[in-house]
Amino acid sequence: MNSLQSQVRFLQQQVRLYEQYGEKYEELIKKGLVKKQDRVFWTDSLIRLTDEYLIPNLKFSFSAEKVLSSGQFSHIKVPNNLFFFSRVELNMDLQHEEDLLRVFETISQKISPLYLVESCKIKLNDSDYEVNANFDLLKGNVSTNCSLIVFHTHPSNSKK
Repeated sequence: MNSLQSQVRFLQQQVRLYEQYGEKYEELIKKGLVKKQDRVFWTDSLIRLTDEYLIPNLKFSFSAEKVLSSGQFSHIKVPNNLFFFSRVELNMDLQHEEDLLRVFETISQKISPLYLVESCKIKLNDSDYEVNANFDLLKGNVSTNCSLIVFHTHPSNSKK
């Protein structure tokens, strides 16, 4: 919950900066504080995670980009056509459930901190109540299906 509040505060700060600095907002974009979602970068980074966390099975997909509007929030005003979002669906087999937290931390640190976990289903692959420490590098012990909402902007739309 704290992470969600932190991310919402970050987006609110970005809106205040846009309103306060107008054209100077373009400079913040050039410095990399807010950027367009780069799906190739996301794809390459997610594929690199398979080696880093020994993920034997990783599938992901991106939804179509949509404009973020104030109507999607109860107390946040968002300028029109400033922020965009898309969903990233992640299906992974992991060695340990804690690897999921590590994957999210790595996404925040190396790909983008501007995402929310919309949903996440986790299931042990072994239906037995006593799960042995069987780290099958070809299969994984935990199956996950997660949906992320990723926020971004377009530099050309940030100009007044």
